[in-house]
Amino acid sequence: MKKLTFTLCLLLAFCSVWAKQAVDFTDGDGSESNPYQITNRQQLESLKYYLGEEHGDLHFRLMNDIDLSGEFWAPIGQPDTLDFTNTFCGKLHGGGFKIKNIRINLSSNADDYCFAGLFGALYAGAYIDSLHIIGGNIQGGGKHYSYTGAIAGYVSTKPQVGSDVNIYACGSSAEVFGGSAGLTYTGGIVGKGANYSPGRVSLTISNCTNNGQVWGGIDSYSASYTGGIVGEASGFGINSGTAAVAIEGCINIGMVTGGEAYSSFTGGIAGYSEAAGFKTASGTVSFTDCNNIGAVISSKGNTLCTGGILGYGNSFRGGSRVSGLIEMERCCNSGSIRTGVDREESFAGGILGYGYAAAADNLEGVVIHLNDCYNHNEMTVKEENSYAGGLAGYFTFDGATPTVTIENSYAGGDIFVDGANVGGLVGYINNTIGAATIQNCVAAQAYIEGRETSRILGCDIPAGVTLKNNYANEAMLVNGQTITSTDAASGDGADKPMSELYTQAAYTAIGWDFSGTWAVRSDNRALPYFQWQSAPVVIDGWQSADVTLNLISASERVEVYKEGTAELIGVFNGLQAGDNILQLKGVKEGDVLTFINYETGKPASYGVRGIAEGTSSITEDGSHPAGITVYPNVLNSGEEVRILSAEPLATTARLYNVSGQLLQTVQLKGTQATLRVEEPQGVYLLVINGQAVKLVVR
Repeated sequence: MKKLTFTLCLLLAFCSVWAKQAVDFTDGDGSESNPYQITNRQQLESLKYYLGEEHGDLHFRLMNDIDLSGEFWAPIGQPDTLDFTNTFCGKLHGGGFKIKNIRINLSSNADDYCFAGLFGALYAGAYIDSLHIIGGNIQGGGKHYSYTGAIAGYVSTKPQVGSDVNIYACGSSAEVFGGSAGLTYTGGIVGKGANYSPGRVSLTISNCTNNGQVWGGIDSYSASYTGGIVGEASGFGINSGTAAVAIEGCINIGMVTGGEAYSSFTGGIAGYSEAAGFKTASGTVSFTDCNNIGAVISSKGNTLCTGGILGYGNSFRGGSRVSGLIEMERCCNSGSIRTGVDREESFAGGILGYGYAAAADNLEGVVIHLNDCYNHNEMTVKEENSYAGGLAGYFTFDGATPTVTIENSYAGGDIFVDGANVGGLVGYINNTIGAATIQNCVAAQAYIEGRETSRILGCDIPAGVTLKNNYANEAMLVNGQTITSTDAASGDGADKPMSELYTQAAYTAIGWDFSGTWAVRSDNRALPYFQWQSAPVVIDGWQSADVTLNLISASERVEVYKEGTAELIGVFNGLQAGDNILQLKGVKEGDVLTFINYETGKPASYGVRGIAEGTSSITEDGSHPAGITVYPNVLNSGEEVRILSAEPLATTARLYNVSGQLLQTVQLKGTQATLRVEEPQGVYLLVINGQAVKLVVR
């Protein structure tokens, strides 16, 4: 009788535990053709009862939007360590629906490992698609390792063929904050994505968009990895085969701010990436068709690596038939890049901040490849010991003979650096054993400055480095002076007028592909963009709170943001080709705005910047206003600028800094006027009758 009673108690206890875990989904049996249907918060929370590889074949599907307002969200899947036994391995299909107002706060979490996101961790065959996180905020935590992202804190494959992990067509507008652990990995979509595997196993994050602000770890005493899409993306091949990590078709619009750490790696798409192979394996990481529009900021740390796409790329070849490859192809940045350092050094690039290429066992081959990319916004680096380039800031080599290649790319954003080496394309190449090639590229900036500065490469050309078929804007000011060069293999490239750099012919002459990759506006008024993108707008003018935009074709919508923030000023739908007059609210004189164009069925092109003008119009063209002469354009602080007009004037000239701050005004009457410029060294805009004249104070 006692034995029967004891058995019955065990059975009741088991049933009680199962009853707490059992969840009634709206419908479905968990198969691919008939997934479990999720319609509310409780059903979404119940995914925590389906963790581990034993549930990896189950499919779940959102059937409507779900609002998570109220209680804090507990991330689904919280492994105690990186053994991933308590992770989500199933398939969640979002159906394009939204999860709204998520709130996660793990700042008080004192575990060695902390995973924050809708999912704490994804593993071994997990698949998430068409899911959108709208609003809310996510705060990481932890004692030693912190992984924080809107969709998942950590994503990893299993060292076994068939354990691919995919995140497809997901998005987030939530604010994401890294933890304060020793190592913090923070991303708008994923905190860290890693593929440690033999065989042909892949981890893919594709067609994802982040609109929310991302903040790296604070007071992280070791290192901070921060990216608009993913904090770190790394592939490590083990034994044999290929371990591939692919970031494809992803867009970041939100501002990305690096963490405060000894070393801070910050990028518009990814903060850090490493590709390596061991024994006979290969590791590859590729960034393809990615677009960063948000500002990328690094401000505090001993060493800062900051890039419009990738902050730091580390690629290694070692052992027989082993390769590590980091590849960036058809990627673009139009977000401003700003860095400043407390102590040691800073590396900043429009696409890649710092590239480390290493090879062992006398191996040769390309380990970092940047192809068909562009950077279209300015870079400001406030540190004496710094290196900056329009495409890449710094490269260094180690081991045998690794190779870096940069080709078929351009940089169009001005560069302002307090430090040492500045190049229109690459800041510095530290090379004694490797090989590097920069070819068929264009530096289209109007102005670059630094202590050691050239239009293409900001240092003497080292042995093993080849420059070929590179061109530069002939009117570019290098530390306030123009440079004349006819040598396309030199550190300054060969001269090209901007009017020519707006045309397709300038690029087909050096082998660019306009049949499937590149495009230009048919009116030749802007630099190239990708065929998969919308055509960029052209600002035709301002009149009070109205702005006139010229579109090359019908537009699904135009979004207007305040520069350096995620603040949306306006959305305009259904615009037609040609001139469109848009009325903006909440805009004051001197505001710097970014205009992003979306044609139907295409993602954005590069954002176009404009400075709001209160009483007349302003274009982004740096030429003189019609009938007006302003000289000198390059002057010392305290000198006067003379303004001469063919016709009598009755208007106001306004002097702005490059951030859009109004500094001086002068009333123009008659045909002559003067303006004394007392500002410190830098670049300024003098706005007269709707056009901006660039002034350089030496």
